[in-house]
Amino acid sequence: MPANGFIGFITSQGFFVGMIFGVMKYDDPIMILFASLVITGLFYMLGQISVSYFVRAIAVKMGNFPKAEHEFMLDEFAKALQKREDVFAEVDPIRAAKYKEPEIVPRENVKEVK
Repeated sequence: MPANGFIGFITSQGFFVGMIFGVMKYDDPIMILFASLVITGLFYMLGQISVSYFVRAIAVKMGNFPKAEHEFMLDEFAKALQKREDVFAEVDPIRAAKYKEPEIVPRENVKEVK
C-alpha cells in the first residue's frame, strides 16, 4: 500500500472514530463536529508519524528492472494461451467462431458514407 493510501485510510478511520466518540459524548452538534475534527487530526498525525518511521526503517532498493526477461516470459505465456485457444477451437469450432476477434480493416479500404 502506498504511503498516501495508508495515511488516507488512517485519516478516514479517525474521522469515523471521532464521529462515534462525539455522538456518544456530546449532544451539541458543534461539539460533535469539533471532537470529530480533533480526533481526525490526531489520527492524521499518527499516520504521518507511522509512515515516516516506516520509510526510515526500510531500505529502498534501487535496481534495474529485468525488462528482457519479463518480455520473454510474457511472450511465452501468450504463445501458451494461443495454443490453448487453438485446441479449444478444434474441439468446438462454432463457439470459437462466435468469439473470434473481428478483423481490422485497413483505412484505405474503408469508403466514406455521405
